[in-house]
Amino acid sequence: MRVVVLLLLSCLSLLTSCTNYMQDTKPLGPPGPNEATVVFCRPSRFIAGGDKFPLWDGEQFLGFVADGCTIEHRCAPGEHFFVASAQTYKGLPATLAGGRVYYVWVTPRVGFLITAVGFTPVPKDDEKLFEQVRASIAENRFRTKVPAECASYEADWRESVQSAIAEFKSGKRESEPALRAEDGRVPPHNP
Repeated sequence: MRVVVLLLLSCLSLLTSCTNYMQDTKPLGPPGPNEATVVFCRPSRFIAGGDKFPLWDGEQFLGFVADGCTIEHRCAPGEHFFVASAQTYKGLPATLAGGRVYYVWVTPRVGFLITAVGFTPVPKDDEKLFEQVRASIAENRFRTKVPAECASYEADWRESVQSAIAEFKSGKRESEPALRAEDGRVPPHNP
């Protein structure tokens, strides 16, 4: 029982400390021809509403995806590997084209004793899913990391994330379906 209480207190401490890592921001606007934007949208839902999922692009920490928040990530076109964690790591391979905007639905999933996280890339031809994401983005807060606050967290967890990515790439862990270059949308599309 004592171990359970200590574990719960540790989780509560992590969750409350996450609030200093993130701040509100404004949408980035369309990417230039030599850059891509990936929009990570987490809908506002009751289930696992207090859980915040750390999000990475390879070794770069992007911030915590919280309930009802959207994180935009501007990056170079090409190959990327996104990782989020909760109960375990989830990986999302991505091939991004310049001048395009990509959408990823980040959702809590049922895990063993605690919440898990999942990625759902939004294919260009799935208008129904895209409309759901657009509706959620319209209600969400845009958030970005506070670099000075995130530096120690990023340093402490980088090695673990690197190991997880290596396991995904070697086939020891199974990735989510890939985000493909053709799934990008050319702005303006009024998210």
